[in-house]
Amino acid sequence: MTLSFRPELNSAEQVVSSLSTKQQPNVTEAEMMQAVRTLLLGLGEDPDREGLKDTPKRVVKALQL
Repeated sequence: MTLSFRPELNSAEQVVSSLSTKQQPNVTEAEMMQAVRTLLLGLGEDPDREGLKDTPKRVVKALQL
């Protein structure tokens, strides 16, 4: 087993800090909502029906903690 040494993460404080830093998303909210719509379609659902209309927006909001 090979262990790598990363001097930039040489203390517990730096590790915690690096884990808690929120990075900018690579995709827009609109792209994420479209992905959820695609998933719903793949499951045989109609994303435009009354009970699912707001689902893409709700899913994206829930994932943006």
